[in-house]
This record gives sequence, structure tokens and C-alpha cells, in this order.
Amino acid sequence: MNIDINFVKIKDAKEIIEYCKQVGSETYNLSFGSEGLGISVSEEKRIILNFLQDKKSMMFVARHNGKIVGLASYRSMPRRFSHRADIGISILKDYWGNKIATRLIETMLDFAQNVARSKVISLEVATDNIRAIRLYEKFGFEKIGLFKKYFKVGDEFLNAYIMTLYL
Repeated sequence: MNIDINFVKIKDAKEIIEYCKQVGSETYNLSFGSEGLGISVSEEKRIILNFLQDKKSMMFVARHNGKIVGLASYRSMPRRFSHRADIGISILKDYWGNKIATRLIETMLDFAQNVARSKVISLEVATDNIRAIRLYEKFGFEKIGLFKKYFKVGDEFLNAYIMTLYL
């Protein structure tokens, strides 16, 4: 499968809003559901602009035949935490199992080492998201903690692991 991974562009804002509605309806492993991000296109443009202006943070877009099928965010921290970053990844369900998440992680790790110069990368992942946990472990991420009641889906609370990679 031919997947192109690039830095986000401001013109991607509208498509990202629609992508988030779709991906949010396909899994409970994200901070949002089918309502998506709950922001306007102009607000998304501002978010993208912030990523583009911050030399140590970036959003990456994975496309198949021109359509966004995956997103990844790499957010560096300020000041005394400037050696750290948080990451997040989402992939449309129809594209699971095609190594898109693997490629996005590789892209973010390259960015971490060669641009942001981060030393610690962290993420949170639902404890029952076994596929994602295995993928993160393949890259050397370690579970360093359990965040109880991290997600609330309907009336149910779900736990998440905090995972970290030391570069």
C-alpha cells in the first residue's frame, strides 16, 4: 500500500476535522468520539499554525491516494521539560494492519532525534489496546505507570498505561 507521510499543512484543516469525526467513531482509544475535535476549521488552522511555528513540535499526515488515513502529533514540552515530548497516533480502521502506525512512529522518532533533540518521549494508551502496546514496545517504549480512570466512555471508566521511550 502506497502511503505518503508529510508535515501537516494549513490547507489540511477541513479534512482533519472530518477525519477526526470518522476515526473518533471507530474507536474509543482517542480523547474524542464521533463528534470529532469539536472545533471549527479556523480553530484547527490555528492549531496547525502553532505546530508549524514551534520548531520542536509537529503534526504528521498519512495519506493514501490523497486521502488522510492517519495522523500523528509530536508535542515538545517547554522550559524544564524541554527534553520531553508527548506523541499521539490515530489511523482509520479500514487501514489498520498496513504498517501506517509503524511508519508514523519512525517519522516521529526521526524528528525527535534530528530536529527536536528530545531525550524522553511519552504517550498514554488504553490498557486493552494490545496491538498498540505491542507496537510501542517494539520501538522500545516501556510501561512506567498506570493511569486509572484515564478515559470515560459513556458511564464506564477505562485505564491507560503511561509509556516512555528514552532516547
